[in-house]
Amino acid sequence: MAKILVVDDIPDNVKLLAYDLEDDGYEVLTAYNGKSALQMARERLPDVILLDIMMPEMDGIAVLKELKTDKPLQAIPVILVSAKGDEEDVIEGLDAGAHDYVSKPFSYPIVSARVRSAARLKAAHDLIHKKNAELDEFTHIASHDLKTPLRKIVSFIELLENDFDQDLPEKAKQYFQYISNSARQMNSLVQHLLEFSRLGKSALRMEAVPLQQCVDRALSALSQCIGDAKAEIVCDELPIVNGNMTMLTQLFQNLIGNALKFIPPETSPLIHITAEFERSRHGILSVTDNGIGIDPKFAETVFSPFRRLHSRKNYEGSGIGLSICRKVVELHGGNIWVESQPGKGARFKFNLALAETK
Repeated sequence: MAKILVVDDIPDNVKLLAYDLEDDGYEVLTAYNGKSALQMARERLPDVILLDIMMPEMDGIAVLKELKTDKPLQAIPVILVSAKGDEEDVIEGLDAGAHDYVSKPFSYPIVSARVRSAARLKAAHDLIHKKNAELDEFTHIASHDLKTPLRKIVSFIELLENDFDQDLPEKAKQYFQYISNSARQMNSLVQHLLEFSRLGKSALRMEAVPLQQCVDRALSALSQCIGDAKAEIVCDELPIVNGNMTMLTQLFQNLIGNALKFIPPETSPLIHITAEFERSRHGILSVTDNGIGIDPKFAETVFSPFRRLHSRKNYEGSGIGLSICRKVVELHGGNIWVESQPGKGARFKFNLALAETK
């Protein structure tokens, strides 16, 4: 049974709607002002909220905005109830994340149809959320349980090679090398799976993060690879954003690591990190390389887990690095995309919210 929260400062309006909704088989919760509506929503987690716009002290738009900043409540569909002259408020409410609206005086069958639609949307969201959580949990458990036997395989292969190397025929040494390489690749894949499954599991601690520090940390972690590849890294002035230092460092490390890896033979990597700004308090960051490039038809595919475009013989990797990048950016409320052509390098771009300046 879906729970519907009806919010209106006029008790008769609440009673009328509650009676009809209960008759339709819904569990009805009621609130008569904005503050009690927020408290009721947090305590009971309704499936749909019918929210009157015109209320004293805290109007419906303020309540809606508060709901959309509270993570456990963000997915609850809100249907605004407005007077016919409240067009500007309705537009503001829809822009703030309202699911729908009805105008007073209203016909209950229309309200009922819109509540059914919103309740179906919430049920679908809850099912997807549950299945994603189950999949994440399975991935985490499976990856964690694979680590121990993999470590043993790698360790025993090393022991065999060290103890019996002189006595082994060349063919056996070759086979051991194949087994060792495969085990190490699998170990790397499992480690990346664990990293992917952990993203977003704990509360994301957001703070003002100087992106230059993230890049510096990423370059430090990749220093050996950068030196071996004789890479040149150019970094423009970067902004301070609202984010998580650890995750954003991982984002830059993965993007720079990719740029170092997918490079034509006999070419020294050139990587340029830039920032531009939007009026909407967002910064667009980009990591541009002179690598092998990507066919535009794979511009979306490259961010899917395990979707490799090249053989491991030519380019090592687990096929999950860019998936981690996308998840990090999305957890920060942004988007990531790639602009590229085969043989002409790639430019990975993503947007992040700039930190508020005092």
